[in-house]
Amino acid sequence: MGKMLAQATEKSPQRAILKNIGLDDEALSKPLVAVITSSVELAGGRALLELEKTVSAGIREGGGTPVSLPCSGFFADFTKGTAGAKYALPSRELAADSVEAILVSQMFEGAVLISGEAESLAGMTMGAVRANIPFIVLPSGPMNSSIVKGKKAGLSDVEEMACAMKAGKCSEDDLKKLEDNALNGSGMQNGLLHGNSLMCALEALGLSLPKAATAPASSGERNRIAFQSGKKIVQLLTEDVRPKMILSRESFTNAITVLSSINTATSAVIDLIAIAAECNIELSLDHLQAIATKTPLLVKLVPDSQLDMLDFHSAGGITALMAQLASNELISVDCRTVMLDRVSKVIENVEVLNADVIHKMESPISKRGSFTLLKGNLAEDGAIIKTAGYERKNSVFKGKAVCFNSEEDAVYAINSGDIKEESVIVIRYEGPIGGPGMRELSSACSAINGKELAGKVAIITDGRLPGNEKGFNVGCISPEAAAGGKLAIVNNGDTIKIDLVNYRVDVDVPMKELLARGKKYHPKANTSTDLLLRYSTLCLPSFLGAGMKKNPKNSR
Repeated sequence: MGKMLAQATEKSPQRAILKNIGLDDEALSKPLVAVITSSVELAGGRALLELEKTVSAGIREGGGTPVSLPCSGFFADFTKGTAGAKYALPSRELAADSVEAILVSQMFEGAVLISGEAESLAGMTMGAVRANIPFIVLPSGPMNSSIVKGKKAGLSDVEEMACAMKAGKCSEDDLKKLEDNALNGSGMQNGLLHGNSLMCALEALGLSLPKAATAPASSGERNRIAFQSGKKIVQLLTEDVRPKMILSRESFTNAITVLSSINTATSAVIDLIAIAAECNIELSLDHLQAIATKTPLLVKLVPDSQLDMLDFHSAGGITALMAQLASNELISVDCRTVMLDRVSKVIENVEVLNADVIHKMESPISKRGSFTLLKGNLAEDGAIIKTAGYERKNSVFKGKAVCFNSEEDAVYAINSGDIKEESVIVIRYEGPIGGPGMRELSSACSAINGKELAGKVAIITDGRLPGNEKGFNVGCISPEAAAGGKLAIVNNGDTIKIDLVNYRVDVDVPMKELLARGKKYHPKANTSTDLLLRYSTLCLPSFLGAGMKKNPKNSR
């Protein structure tokens, strides 16, 4: 806006509105920067509003004029195990549309995006990429761990203990004590579940300041990052460094490499695919697999160890991890960042401060990355399995299918003791179309963990998996059941094989029989509310990011 707003006669109505909120002619002569906050009180929204004030102070210090605006928010953790979780990816699209509308229509020159929740964070980023004006992402940061009975605790522990209590493996008093003390203030969870996994990826992309992914939510360092983000955005717009100048195929490769080197929640991979699509960059299954195959696992945090995000931060965080990866030429150091420096400069002279947290390249936790992509007759377009959360004794799981058409039905069967060892739990109609909304099946994973069945049974689903899964658990199977994928015609008792050597997930049924079943198949009726129905009609498959189609004329 700047001089155009300050001087143009036809902009007098806009100046009148801004003067009514307290801005004077001097303020209007400076770059106008949107500070957009997805503030949900359930997700520590009050702390986000404090970050908003600090960012605004930084913008003023840098020579800009901040204007605060809200964005639609969604707190996925609060909806886990309920039908409300179906709104997670539709809410991501709402956030994307909201930010696009704000930035394109209101003539802002730059933006800082503040959020404490994964879907909102991904959606806001997607909308800002569409607007293609300079922006910086600022997350709430992770919360500190609570210590309960000598162990670090988080929300996933509460979920698992609730299931364990139903199985008679702990007392109601134990659960109450954990429930009362598991969460410690504002911020994202204490480990590498969806929110922190995504933020690690966004920092690796170059869209946030160094340490923004890992500095604790309650720290002075978080406040300094907020202030510096405000100052830096003014520099970015002065230099006219737009997001599509930062976001390249190489920077997305860097981000996927970082996710592969940590015990990421695989949902973050789907978000990255969706953000890349906004840049017209396709992250193909083959490209993802090539990265996962050559990248070692260097970091393992909660929920797969007793190390947490604070341990990761103290060991050097994302910059130290990227320096390790760069030492073996696994990332591109020539990519641009919001620091107005290349990655090479950002990671220059950065050292790993604790090799027990960020392992050195010569002594990785595993030579293979944290996830693997699969194909097969059940996943002709792809599927993904997290391999970082358990010690693999073998690379093949084979078992009999037990089929469910919703997560609720599967959780009831697990908690009732109906699932036997060597079963493959099929949870279908949880994909983008069939859910609708592709919720994270956190309750099913927690039920298996709470019943001590992890590694003894497997899950395959067209929904997303949350990061706390352990064992052979395959998510994002595509095509999904509701789109005619063969997951829909698996029967109870069919033999299913998950093969991590040949990267396949298959049902052992002759093709002739599968074709015969397919002719009798009738899709599950969609009785969703208007928003979910609209999403299911226009959404893309999971390995295209599960976003909305750009051209509604091509909708189903």
